[in-house]
Amino acid sequence: MKLLVGLLAAVVLPAQDGCVPDLAAAPGAGVRKLMELDARFCRDFAERGVEGWMAHWADDVVVFAPDRPVLRTKAEARDHYQKVFGGRKPTLRWNPRGGMISSDGELGFTYGTWRSRVADREGKIVERTGKYQTTWRRQKDGSYKIVADIGQPDAGNR
Repeated sequence: MKLLVGLLAAVVLPAQDGCVPDLAAAPGAGVRKLMELDARFCRDFAERGVEGWMAHWADDVVVFAPDRPVLRTKAEARDHYQKVFGGRKPTLRWNPRGGMISSDGELGFTYGTWRSRVADREGKIVERTGKYQTTWRRQKDGSYKIVADIGQPDAGNR
């Protein structure tokens, strides 16, 4: 999804570099709601780091992190991403570009593009890009939480 394991140093991206949904692509109110929530998810991550990210994930989330076994719980994902990011503010931003939602509104997904800037071993800033899909499930209180998340780097970004 939205994370690169090889982060070596943080370079903060301005907020305007991401976290903006393309609502013109949303075919209805349900998808629009999920895309807006996905953008909020991005902003919370930008502002609060890993804990901002975790606030949007269900306890039974499944995360497909690069070069890792599938992470099957929120606790596993938190442990993994705290090691990746440490105490740094993340350099990852994404833009929701579309999505779908079931007719009963119970399950939906958003997808889009992501961008990250990291310093390589020599200190040179490297920009990486990719695509993602995030699956949302409605909770008992009517809110939505993420139940599956996957990102794929673009060719040449590995």
